Amino acid sequence: MRKKIEIATLIQYGAVYKSDCEQYFYFSLDDYVIYERNEIKEIFGLQDDILDDTIKLFNDFRIIPIFQLNLTKEMRTFLENENNKKITKEIKELNEEEMYRYFRIISERDFLLGDRWGRYAEKCLVNAAIEWCKQYHLAYEI
Repeated sequence: MRKKIEIATLIQYGAVYKSDCEQYFYFSLDDYVIYERNEIKEIFGLQDDILDDTIKLFNDFRIIPIFQLNLTKEMRTFLENENNKKITKEIKELNEEEMYRYFRIISERDFLLGDRWGRYAEKCLVNAAIEWCKQYHLAYEI
């Protein structure tokens, strides 16, 4: 029977909040286990230069980096799709850190916005996880 990865588990590892975030989680194609960067280095004796070379990592060790979805960018898209001209104008010039803080403040004030965001973010993560599974031809279940 072919192993499957659970999307609900996978999405817990794919969320990041910065564009320049270091790859932190990896997936072993042999045992279907998700490893942290330091675990990979210790267990497999790998150095950072190998971990940053995804082709060598895949070919030599059958390890692939977990997808990363920048939720701060998704927050911006979510707010732009809310069709609130005031908010759209306010977020236009914000960098990632400012965007994150801004979003946290307005979502705490508006419970329904926060609730809609939660559903939107989960949908984005699920879609990214499914695309990642398809990219690496991994069986998955939702």
